[in-house]
Amino acid sequence: MGDYGRRPYTYADEIERLSDIYDDVLKTHAELVKAVKNILFKRFKDAGGCDRCGGRGWIVSGDWGDSEYIYDKHVDYHHCDNLKCTPESRNRSGLAPYYSMFDKARGCINPVVESDVFKAIAGPLDESLERTMDVIQELSYQQNNYLSGDDVVILDGEIPPVGTTWKILLYI
Repeated sequence: MGDYGRRPYTYADEIERLSDIYDDVLKTHAELVKAVKNILFKRFKDAGGCDRCGGRGWIVSGDWGDSEYIYDKHVDYHHCDNLKCTPESRNRSGLAPYYSMFDKARGCINPVVESDVFKAIAGPLDESLERTMDVIQELSYQQNNYLSGDDVVILDGEIPPVGTTWKILLYI
């Protein structure tokens, strides 16, 4: 009949292989993001960026609500009180490389992700991570969705023997 000593390569095997690759790329991506932040922070400091507001021109003076409800309802913002922080200096330095919930609430861009350095170094890995995850999800879907007429191979159990190929006649 068949070679029962060798287990056939399955969707689960491919998903595991791709998941390992995904994890490795994700670790590399995290290291690159850290390096990009260091580069951007050095640029920010060299351009005379404001330590008080991070180049935003505003500071949070009071956070009176639960962090889940901060969208300008329970937060007090004030202009940066650093005398050297002017619209011209902020234009020159750009934003410090961090992105907080307050930035999100105020509609600020993420200065790391939108930077030219990130797009050149870590951006291609972002696309690779997305494509790999799409393939993993598609394989997971295929692994768990059998149709009438599909061939299946028994991978575990004693009866029928491992390696037996069956055809699904009706799948409900």
